[in-house]
Amino acid sequence: MLGALYIAYGILLIRGAKDPRLNVALFDFGILSSVLHGLVMIPQSFFYPNEHAHLWSDVPFIFAMAAVLWISHPELKGQA
Repeated sequence: MLGALYIAYGILLIRGAKDPRLNVALFDFGILSSVLHGLVMIPQSFFYPNEHAHLWSDVPFIFAMAAVLWISHPELKGQA
């Protein structure tokens, strides 16, 4: 389910790449949802022993994606 949501989000980001300033909300949503998702997964990884592997795969990837979106954010690029 989450994979499908991220695929849909990726398609919207690719479409929005034509004019990033008009699609700032996609970047904001991506950063916020990725960070919140990662923060929820951290305690769940400790509470459910079979989910512990997420600490070494999914969680770092989610935070890396949030960092990439932060660096690529159109409004932040204009300030540099």
